[in-house]
Order: sequence, then C-alpha cells, then structure tokens
Amino acid sequence: MKNQKLYFVAGCPRSATSAFSWALAEHEKLMTSAESNFLFYFLKNEQIPTKQSSSVLYNAYETAKQVEDGWFNKHNVSQENLLEYVGRGLTEMYCETCNTDIFLEQSPENILIADKLITMFPDTKIIHMIRDGREVVNSMLKSGFASPWSRDFNLACETWNHYVNKGYEFSQKYPHNILNVYQKDLVFDTENAVKKVFEFLKLDYEENTVKYLQTKRVNSSYGNDEKNDFKTPKDPSLLKRPQWESWSDTEKKQFYKIAGETMKKVGLI
Repeated sequence: MKNQKLYFVAGCPRSATSAFSWALAEHEKLMTSAESNFLFYFLKNEQIPTKQSSSVLYNAYETAKQVEDGWFNKHNVSQENLLEYVGRGLTEMYCETCNTDIFLEQSPENILIADKLITMFPDTKIIHMIRDGREVVNSMLKSGFASPWSRDFNLACETWNHYVNKGYEFSQKYPHNILNVYQKDLVFDTENAVKKVFEFLKLDYEENTVKYLQTKRVNSSYGNDEKNDFKTPKDPSLLKRPQWESWSDTEKKQFYKIAGETMKKVGLI
C-alpha cells in the first residue's frame, strides 16, 4: 500500500458535506466518491435520536475478550489496538480506487464517531461542516428524503442539535484532527475559507476548489426550480432571505427551545 490516507468531511445531513467534498476533490492530492455509509454502522455505540444500537465491532471484541484463555487475552489486544489494525486495512480498501494521496470519505454521520475514527486512523483529518440550523431544518423538511427527520419538524431540530453538539465537542477535544468549517463562509468568504482548510490539511493552496465553489452550489436547499435543479449554479444572493423566515412563530420558538443553545455555542447567533 502506498502512503495514502483517509480523511473525512462530515456533519449534520443537509450541511453541504457532499458539495464541499467534491469541491476539495478538485485538488490534485484529494479524491472522493459516493458516501459509503459503512463506518458509522460498524463502529457506533449510539445512534441519532430515537434509535439505539451497539457497535458490531465492539460486540465482537467483547465476545472475544470473554474467553479467558483466548487469543485476544493471551496477547493483550486492547480495543485501541484492534481499531488501529482494522484501520490500516480499511484505509487500503478505500484507497484502492484512489489515484491520489488522500481519499475523502463524505458520509455525514461519521461526525458522530469522530473519536473512534481518530483512534482507528490516528493521523486523519476531519472537516466538520456546520450550517445554520434553521437552514438545515428547512432543507430537511423540503428534501423529500425517506429519513424520519424529513417529515417531523421537532425531530429535524433535534437531529441538527445532536449532530452539531457532538461534532463541536469533538472539535474542542481533538483540535489537531477536526476543523469546524462554516457553510456560510464557503459562500461569502470562499477564498479565505478554502485557504484555512488547506492549511489544516497541510496541503498547498489550489484555486480549483475556489472556482468550483464559485460556479457550483454550496448547498441544495435554495433557489430550486425543478426536481433535480440542485446541481445547477445559483445566485448566492438568494441566501439573503432565508426560507426559514417564513416559519410560524410557534416553529421559530420551538427551534430555539431545542437548538438555541447550540446555535449560540457554535457562534451562529
């Protein structure tokens, strides 16, 4: 295996994780592809609100450790050891389709297991995408997705609150591995925001990513005219009147009740 690395772009769904991953992949040393939606379900021991499940990997480890004279106990294999060994194989798997130095995995839910990813891939970098919770909730409800949050206002608010809280807490705990990137900065201060990301990734600045962001869309929840219109360029001025402003007073109060403290914590209000 070449000296390749696995990095991540993650965050609450509808926060421009996919758009920014593809923009970053314009860099000569970065490549991305479809979301794998694998690592979270392989490693998680907690789920988004209303669902609970234990990790497949951790269950297998604990079962093996229960055998007193088993191999895992004889050789003092810790959970951290296991994660690092598995991480080496997974890096090779993801990078087999990668002809660059770094592969970007863009599944949003990975932010919820950032601590485990850092143990599994010690030199990894994680871009935590943060978008205004009101815009995310509005986007969730208009997405047409099958996820429960697309049909339930309260659950959409709770989901954004849960993801962003977890991601922000991890970023404070692992500042060398996780960078908070604000979607609004990619729209209104594109070049400086991209330079900050490349500095964090320890990569030379390349303007291709900036050009991509300035000619493509940084999110897919405003200015849509047709069903699949999210892939077409839009005027960023459309963001000046956020669609959530049309919410009822009751909805606005409910959002702030659920997510107001998190909005303050991450500097969005």
